[in-house]
Amino acid sequence: DIDWPLLLRRTAVMHRVGKRYAAAADSLMHGDSVDPAILIQEAYHLANIDSVVRRGDEIEPASIVLRPSFWQPIDRFVGGYPDASLTIVGATPGTGKTTLLAKLAVEAVKNEKKVLLFTMEMTAPQLMKRVHEITTLTDAERGRLAICDDMLSPSEVAAVAAKYAQDVHFIGIDFAELMRRDDGFSSESSMAAVYLTMQQTAKILRVPVVLLSQLNREYVGKLPDLQHLRYTGVAEIVGALIMFIYNPNLIPNMADTSGALPQVPGKGYIIVRKTKFGHKAGVNTNSFAVLVDWDGATGWGDQPGPAPFSLA
Repeated sequence: DIDWPLLLRRTAVMHRVGKRYAAAADSLMHGDSVDPAILIQEAYHLANIDSVVRRGDEIEPASIVLRPSFWQPIDRFVGGYPDASLTIVGATPGTGKTTLLAKLAVEAVKNEKKVLLFTMEMTAPQLMKRVHEITTLTDAERGRLAICDDMLSPSEVAAVAAKYAQDVHFIGIDFAELMRRDDGFSSESSMAAVYLTMQQTAKILRVPVVLLSQLNREYVGKLPDLQHLRYTGVAEIVGALIMFIYNPNLIPNMADTSGALPQVPGKGYIIVRKTKFGHKAGVNTNSFAVLVDWDGATGWGDQPGPAPFSLA
């Protein structure tokens, strides 16, 4: 009555994981570093030992491709965050990207969801102040928000996330460039590692990761596009949802010289450039912009404009 194929499959997984951990232990004993992301992935395989290779008739189609963000500008026109995937939000400094991440966290905890935020730029109290500029949270809501303000590498973020991300609705990271390390690699290679590790973390933990990123020096104020993400084209490949903040009211030279998106007092734009799982915008392109209320004191509003702007 023994299911020999299943037994052999389990044995093969345990053997491979054992070899990986033995090699990691040997490296540590010799003073070498070990990438925690690799160990996390192997631990996941060990915990899900029967799911490494499965027949199609053993796999139920995913019932959830997108998780609601509970923020209407995203949910109404996109449908939410891609589940177990990487969402990238690109923006120039001072245009409201940290405030956007705080807004997403606020909406989630108010809907009884847990959120894990990594802030490389601010301290935890500074980020909590930004949260309270948006709204006042109850003690229960504050308890659903976890913040780490250590300066961490991508693999260290993955390790901390694996420890604290159970039942988390999404993981937010502010921001990508501050995870880059002077490791002897080029900026391009180093940033590629950031994007790849965060995409792998999202998949392994089965949690959406929302990663904030800067734009490159080639961006001079027109509508931001995929090539404006800083340093690497890897982001275009691994990002399941890629959005940009376009807030011309905050920085004068961001006014779009082509006039495609006008400067509107008290408004900013969320530009969607890539949606791996489609969208609900009602436009004939994956690239569109959503007009959203913006207030310098409380940040992004709750309601988007009535219809998105279709972009080429």
